[in-house]
Amino acid sequence: MSKLLFQQLLGESLERLPQPIRYLHNGQSKVLNGKCVVERGTGIVSRVLATIMSLPPAGSDQQVEVAIDCIQQGEIWIRRFGQRSMKSLLFAKDTMLVEQLGPVRFKFNLIYCPSKQAIQWMLVSVHVVGVPLPLTWFRGITATETAIDGRYGFDVAAVVPIVGLLVSYRGWLDVN
Repeated sequence: MSKLLFQQLLGESLERLPQPIRYLHNGQSKVLNGKCVVERGTGIVSRVLATIMSLPPAGSDQQVEVAIDCIQQGEIWIRRFGQRSMKSLLFAKDTMLVEQLGPVRFKFNLIYCPSKQAIQWMLVSVHVVGVPLPLTWFRGITATETAIDGRYGFDVAAVVPIVGLLVSYRGWLDVN
């Protein structure tokens, strides 16, 4: 049996992380619920890009549901924010995590942060319909996984030059 996706990418570091993070990445399909705050950019380009990428609508204290389906190729994540959903495929390529979100493919280096007991997703490349885009355009894309009061915590932001904020969402999922 091959290693689980996040175990393959993080190795023994995964076992050093708090239980909520280990549970989320244990290689079993699951549906988790929680709450989050979503901020969206207000410019026309930001709104168009957010629509193309199925990014969640703005709102505070939103219900969020994350369904993870573990498949042979990796994991399918469906994040539901109210009536809107955002689907992506996560898989390993070499030592990197790839997230396919609509026509956009992001490649991340997963960094174990022992002092914060967290995983930092460091963006290393972006492709749109197979065309590589300059990484400098996407330096404002960040993602962090933590544990918050026994829950899985997340903090994701996408800010790009000229366009500004596309989306920012942070919150928690109940793993009990």
